[in-house]
Amino acid sequence: MNRTSVLPARSVRASLLLFGKVHLVGILAAGVLAPPAVIAQEQSVPQNSISPRTASVETLVKELGSDDNEIDRMKALAQRPVEAAGLLVQELHPVSGDRILSQDQDKEEWKETEHVIWCLHALRYLTGGLEFRAKTNHHFGKGELEENRKYFVGGERFPKDGTVRFFGIWMSRDSLYIAPRDAQLLIIQRWKAWYRTNGKTFAYVDPTKKQGPDYGTFSSRSVRCPKGC
Repeated sequence: MNRTSVLPARSVRASLLLFGKVHLVGILAAGVLAPPAVIAQEQSVPQNSISPRTASVETLVKELGSDDNEIDRMKALAQRPVEAAGLLVQELHPVSGDRILSQDQDKEEWKETEHVIWCLHALRYLTGGLEFRAKTNHHFGKGELEENRKYFVGGERFPKDGTVRFFGIWMSRDSLYIAPRDAQLLIIQRWKAWYRTNGKTFAYVDPTKKQGPDYGTFSSRSVRCPKGC
């Protein structure tokens, strides 16, 4: 099955890249090669939304996943990364769902799941690609859903070490695949442990400086949890 076909418009939002208008480069959150670079039109701020330029850090964090204005929110959060990272980690909790299709991602039933996923996007954005994985006791079945779920949350590392990431994205379809609950809990614990020990002294990304091609792509430039924390 081809998992890298043409990108739909909405998956531009899921890529969450840095440079104003979206520029897709390198390896994406799901660990899958991105299609050729595309440019997407910027989305205006809905009338019922607070502008990221004037909102508080707490408001910016609470509104993640609520609309298509995430890039501006990330830039604003990057101005106060220590505070932002702490609030983002506080927002993390296990979420429901095995897969959310592109056409369903704006439904009310997935609102909280989308919020947590975008908090993880934001943490990776601020840290330049920090990612934690965890093992799961879940047995992935043989059906299409389970096979794809294993592929997108586990990637090439799963057959080697049995670990998964919190979520993965089938970019060409903008389908979101979510890790089993036991792995989610472990990953959240590791984010909390990281912030307690490193959050206030971490070398966060400087948004005023030009970054390398992997910045903002949630790519293979992942910082592994030291000593298995």
